[in-house]
Amino acid sequence: MRPTRLWRLLPGAALILLSAGSSLAMTLGRAQGMTLIGRPLDVTVPVVLDAGSDPTELCPGAEVFYGESRVEAPIVSLRATGGDTALLRVQVPRPVDEAFVTVQVRVGCTQVLSRRFVLLTEEPGDTARAAAQPTPVAPAVIAPP
Repeated sequence: MRPTRLWRLLPGAALILLSAGSSLAMTLGRAQGMTLIGRPLDVTVPVVLDAGSDPTELCPGAEVFYGESRVEAPIVSLRATGGDTALLRVQVPRPVDEAFVTVQVRVGCTQVLSRRFVLLTEEPGDTARAAAQPTPVAPAVIAPP
C-alpha cells in the first residue's frame, strides 16, 4: 500500500472514531405487564441509561398494533426510577380485541434506540382459573422397615 492511499483513509477513520465517542449507551429491557382481551393495554419497559443522562431529554415514543390494526395515539410516558434507570410506560385506553399485540418503543432524539415486542393476549378468566386450580400432590408412599 502506498503512503498516499493511507492519507486518504485517515479522515474517514477519524470521523468514525469521533462519532463513536459521542454515542449513548442505553438499553431497553423486557416488556412487563399483562395483555388481557377486553382490557386496556398497560405495558412498561425498563430503560437503562448512560451515566449522567437526563431521562427527560430522551424523546420517548411508541407504536401499537392490535393484530394488524394500528392503534392511534398511545399514551407514552417516561419516569425516572432513580440512579441511571427509568420506566417507559405505554398505555392505550381502547380495550385489546386481538390475539396478539405489537408494541414498538423508541427512545432517543438524535440517536434512536428501538425495540419491538409481540405480546400474546389472554382471556381475563384464564389467569384467575390458573391461580385458583389446586396443584395435584402425589400421595405419600411409606416404605416398609
